[in-house]
Amino acid sequence: MANEAMLETIGSITYIIVMMLYYAIYFGVTIFQYICLWKIFVKAGQEGWKCLIPVYNGIVLFKFIGLSPYLLFIYLLPFLLVFGIFIISFLLAMGAEVFYIIFFFMVIYFVVILGVYALNIVYMIYLGKAFNKSAAFIVGLVLIPIVFQAILAFDKTSVYRLKKEEKELTVENV
Repeated sequence: MANEAMLETIGSITYIIVMMLYYAIYFGVTIFQYICLWKIFVKAGQEGWKCLIPVYNGIVLFKFIGLSPYLLFIYLLPFLLVFGIFIISFLLAMGAEVFYIIFFFMVIYFVVILGVYALNIVYMIYLGKAFNKSAAFIVGLVLIPIVFQAILAFDKTSVYRLKKEEKELTVENV
């Protein structure tokens, strides 16, 4: 009996230590990402503080890499799918078949998540092209963004190439 209580205590303490370590690493990575984003903003001729404001940083970032800020609405679509739960409960109350409702909802959710991932890929491509990086570097930005954004931020040879008149990339130069 005493051994079980001691094992529970050790398990609880271990869990607390692991979770504290996890959140410390997560917090450190987040701070590092903001530092990298700050340096990228400064290289692009923006004030660094603009990267600290959550929605505004996306608007500024999309503008200086040549994307429309209205594309940021795609990131809101998964949150709108929460209303799907209410729609499902309404349809179930109306007597619709459960399988078809859930299948339809899952297909819509899958398409929305694919859209978000596609937007992230397009964002990384335009970010790489805005700093005149190679195709291999852009593949790295897509696959390991934290590493390649850090390289982009701290590399002295990375120079922002879009001028104020030339804010939009076209299909020809992408």
